[in-house]
Amino acid sequence: QEYETAIDYYDEYIDLVESSSVENGDLLVSDALFEKSKIYAFRFNPDFDIAIETMKECLDKKKKSYGQDDERVALVAFELAKIYEKAGLHAECIEFYAEALRVYKMKRKKAQAADVYYALAKLKS
Repeated sequence: QEYETAIDYYDEYIDLVESSSVENGDLLVSDALFEKSKIYAFRFNPDFDIAIETMKECLDKKKKSYGQDDERVALVAFELAKIYEKAGLHAECIEFYAEALRVYKMKRKKAQAADVYYALAKLKS
């Protein structure tokens, strides 16, 4: 399965970055975690527990690097919300949509805020 190969490559990449003195290592790892989480969440046979755990780890690293009011953090929160939605965990989903929306509104990112409102409307309909 190609998904498993991709996950193995991400794991190897993460191990190498974490074991070296690469500049911005946490950010590089968070980017790999982001992609790995999406594989777990949106593949043919999703594993939501691992997807959520992985995306939360990504979110923590992004917050540590950029602060909680950064658009890159909001993007991860938005993706985490989508995973919770797909898993049927609507309360958690709304929490992370709200986090993303707060940042997008504060930064006056209308297109991204509109995406969150659209996702919330679909969730409620």
